[in-house]
Amino acid sequence: LTLLPTSAFPIPDTRAIVVVLDNYSGFMSNYPELEEQLAEIAREGGLLGIHLAMTANGPSFVKSRVSGNFTLAVALQLAEKSDYTTVMGRFGSIEPAPVAGRGLVKGTPPLEFQTALPTDADNEYGRTTALRELVSQMASAWQRQTTDDSQGIPSPIVLRPSSFGAAPPIPMLPQTVPLCELVPPGSDVWGMTFDDEDLVVPLGLDVDTLEPVLVDLSDGPHFLISGPVQSGKTTLLQAWMLALSEHFNPSQLNLYLVDFRRSGLSQLQRLPQVKAYIDEDSKLKSAFAEIGQELRNRKQALELAQRDAEERNLSVDKRSFLSQFPALVVAIDDYDALRDIAPAETKEFALNQLRERGLGLHVIVTGSSTDLGSNWEELPKQIKAVRTGFALSNDQSDLQVLNLSTRMLVGNEASVPLPPGQGYYGRTGRMRRIKTATAQAGDLRVRDWVALIAQRGG
Repeated sequence: LTLLPTSAFPIPDTRAIVVVLDNYSGFMSNYPELEEQLAEIAREGGLLGIHLAMTANGPSFVKSRVSGNFTLAVALQLAEKSDYTTVMGRFGSIEPAPVAGRGLVKGTPPLEFQTALPTDADNEYGRTTALRELVSQMASAWQRQTTDDSQGIPSPIVLRPSSFGAAPPIPMLPQTVPLCELVPPGSDVWGMTFDDEDLVVPLGLDVDTLEPVLVDLSDGPHFLISGPVQSGKTTLLQAWMLALSEHFNPSQLNLYLVDFRRSGLSQLQRLPQVKAYIDEDSKLKSAFAEIGQELRNRKQALELAQRDAEERNLSVDKRSFLSQFPALVVAIDDYDALRDIAPAETKEFALNQLRERGLGLHVIVTGSSTDLGSNWEELPKQIKAVRTGFALSNDQSDLQVLNLSTRMLVGNEASVPLPPGQGYYGRTGRMRRIKTATAQAGDLRVRDWVALIAQRGG
């Protein structure tokens, strides 16, 4: 909320903005970073036609920078007699009678009052039902006066309830984000892409804006997914591979799934984009040999195209030229399993492929901060240098893998453990708060989704 001085624009006298805040303490415990904005509304809002009405469990719960700007106060039954003095001033020795709804309104002297019920009924359920009916009648009967410019005569315009309706609910971050709600599955064709050239798919919701978070493979080109056990690393990797497979056909995308524990990625084997499902060292070595040969072929084709273009005084757009080849995505689930099983020569073989940048190879690795953050392990060290990926934890060790810090967190974020699937998307030292998508919830689950895509691929 930006508050401007009254001289900046005329304040309309036809509408007041009323901000109603119930339970000040609960609000501040969840949003401590908004204290300054709330104090600003209390301090300056009245001059601009913005009014703040607020409830609290007692005067001691409200900070003086906020309470000092209230000109009207009401006290119902308070726990301590001294609290009446705090609210009412020097007349605070008066106490309301011990009757439900009885209280004091600040004045000189304070006045005792009885709180009115919004509707007449014998119990809370009846009052709530009657209140809903009353609000519905108000919405149906509401009229707004407008002026006929030609004659200056006010004319009533009746607005139907559907034209303004009830206040829209404030969007809330869901406990789970089904992938099928972000990436609607197609029937017999591959989905429309989010970008004409790049491999872009949504992988979750932005915690602050609730907008889909789009991730482009070219932003890496390699990615780390770091977090503790049961934080959602494998679930995110699984959702990523499904989202890519839903949108890009086998001529655009080749997947190599490294799953030495034979668990997280095993359900994706039937995807037509999967070139190899790798669960042992011999398959890993064979896959990287295949990838290495493909990268050499691309490099040679690019060099030939560039020499041919130079002879004709032309230039080659490397990105456009390489777009004719499918993206090569190596998804490694649980790096520690690969580290413990694969021999050194296999990992060195893999490192040689990682050094070939800009030829369409993307490597995505999941693991703990202990494994991925180590400077002694060359494979994650090479990928970590890109500083792009996900930290599904607010622990400093997981954030540091992506060159992030707890100093970048807001309020008490660093002290409250994150629920599974929630974390941060980091890229070049910047981060977004994200709730990652899962293919294990919603109307379409992993196995059925894989079957649909496999059928589409023939």
